[in-house]
Amino acid sequence: MIHRASEAEVIFEIEGAVGKKAGVINNCEYVRLSIDPGKIIPSHSLDVPVTFYVIAGSAEVTLTGEMREIAAGDMLEIKPNLEREWNNTGIEKLELLVVKHL
Repeated sequence: MIHRASEAEVIFEIEGAVGKKAGVINNCEYVRLSIDPGKIIPSHSLDVPVTFYVIAGSAEVTLTGEMREIAAGDMLEIKPNLEREWNNTGIEKLELLVVKHL
């Protein structure tokens, strides 16, 4: 089955950030998350493991109070219920592939 970007459902949106659900395959939900330069996604958690792959851009991600820098090509695994905050400190849009392990 082909999941087309043009048909992706918006499942998350705040000022300067949008998440579009590409689909669910093999018990994983795939989301494309975009964060504009200078924008933040406030601290939050999910009750499932999540893997993030940085497609483009760079940012700071704070995990339970500890800040880490990430950039294109990096991958980050976050355990269930772990607090995180995204801060696009770069000059280009941050593009992430988010895989929620359901």
